[in-house]
Amino acid sequence: MKTLRLPIHDEIDRFVGHYIGVMDMDAVRLAYLAAQVPENGLIVEIGSFWGRSSCFLASAAKPGVKIICIDRWDKPVDFKKFNENITHFGFDKIITPVHAKSLDVVRDFRDPIDLLYIDADHHYDAIKADYEAWMPLVRSGGTIAFHDYCGKAWPDVKRYIDNVVQEELQISGIYQLIWSGVKP
Repeated sequence: MKTLRLPIHDEIDRFVGHYIGVMDMDAVRLAYLAAQVPENGLIVEIGSFWGRSSCFLASAAKPGVKIICIDRWDKPVDFKKFNENITHFGFDKIITPVHAKSLDVVRDFRDPIDLLYIDADHHYDAIKADYEAWMPLVRSGGTIAFHDYCGKAWPDVKRYIDNVVQEELQISGIYQLIWSGVKP
């Protein structure tokens, strides 16, 4: 069976790397979710690493959409690679990297979010903290997505979503490792 691929897929694979961050079907799902964000909307990504997922989000964004990518980028080489990757594709015009802890950023954040993508620390308490801090900023009708929902290496993601998030959001889909829901 042939895997669905986006037109920009091969170029992202060549430049960013195929095994850095989200896999093919995850990337397709993220692009789909980004395409649902209205013009001039806002996407916030928590956990960006080298920007593979960021590039797929940006590749499908409508005009005027802004993307804020928040990551600790513990190693300077990772932040440098992130910036090289988004600049290579011209996405630096719509992506703003924020080099900080997400919980530090959210304290002063006031803009309503159309799509929140959480792919940072995959431990239960960290997932809970990110979700509880950022979810109130998501618009009614906005989407919250998590990476590694069914990933065997990160059982806390599935456990938190199954125990808490599914009760608060209307599930919109599970695609490979991406779980997404809509805020009522």
